[in-house]
Amino acid sequence: MNATVQGYYGRIDYGLLPRRLVLTGQYDVWDDGLAGTADEHTLSGAVTYYMTSQVFIRAAYAYEKLNGSPRPNTGTLQLYLPF
Repeated sequence: MNATVQGYYGRIDYGLLPRRLVLTGQYDVWDDGLAGTADEHTLSGAVTYYMTSQVFIRAAYAYEKLNGSPRPNTGTLQLYLPF
């Protein structure tokens, strides 16, 4: 069986405070190439606070109930500490 898989997304970042606080919005479309399944559509957003230039904390939420999807919505909290 062959399937043509395609995925697209658009993203917008908006800096509320220069180099500190960033709002992000993203819209994704995923087509698994199978006739029996619907395309997946996801609308997500995040707030990222940069404590330093490389250390940040982010709260994100993905709304996946678009287009009748049975997938659950997802919220995450991320802390990035490079070393």
